Amino acid sequence: MLSLLQTFTIGLFTETILYGLYLVTVLHMLRWLLFIDEGWALREKVNMFMLLPALAIFTLTTLDIAVSLLFSLALYRQESALSELSKSILAIIELLTPIIADGVLVYRCWIVYAKTWNAVLLPIATWLACIACFFAVLGLATRPGPISTTAGIVATVHLACVMATNLYTTSAIVLRIWRVAEQSKSAKRHLNFTIWVIVESGLLYTTTSAVYLVLQAISVTSKNASLYFISAITDSINFPTIGITFNLLLIRIAQHRADLNTRTVGTVPAGLSQVQNI
Repeated sequence: MLSLLQTFTIGLFTETILYGLYLVTVLHMLRWLLFIDEGWALREKVNMFMLLPALAIFTLTTLDIAVSLLFSLALYRQESALSELSKSILAIIELLTPIIADGVLVYRCWIVYAKTWNAVLLPIATWLACIACFFAVLGLATRPGPISTTAGIVATVHLACVMATNLYTTSAIVLRIWRVAEQSKSAKRHLNFTIWVIVESGLLYTTTSAVYLVLQAISVTSKNASLYFISAITDSINFPTIGITFNLLLIRIAQHRADLNTRTVGTVPAGLSQVQNI
């Protein structure tokens, strides 16, 4: 049976490998957001709605690695106060990051539906539920002593709301683009590519989240060491996937947009014309 330190060290090693891959996507993402499509001149107008969340996710993901290392050292030195503090900070980071990513996803859905609020009422509700869960865990995690089982249950509800927001908005965006693609033969190829990119990114994060949600729901009240180990490793995979999928979507859409600059694409209705910038 692996100790908590051994389990967490393996998880940290796994997350660090994925963090290396994430850093590569960060550099590519910054290239497309900050510089013009062809060349290295700075853009006159930077899409701050994408840049600021991307930088926030980068900061939190980097901080997660640093605090995870601190937590491992605290466990090794048997410093209970520091380990509990580190664990609370990690819980806050890992709940806040998907809230930022899903907030951008809701914004994208709103843009694609030509800023129609009715299209995003449900994902806004689930997103607000995520925020409520975050503050609930924040209150529980900052109390003296170990994090309670209640905090684990609320964190599981938070993850379920994150998945609901992600699934709804991704499906809604894909459906909207598909309908327009069927009506616009000249733009169909471009829009179908956009659909494929969105589905790929959504599936990558949804798959890891679904596995982690099931394991988290079971392990939150279970004392099974093997189940806890698998859940911890899955969490180490799932968390950096948030930033990776966020950046990959930006990168691939931007690359495709640059390729389309030399081509003539059919007219796209209001709202959908913004899809290149999502």
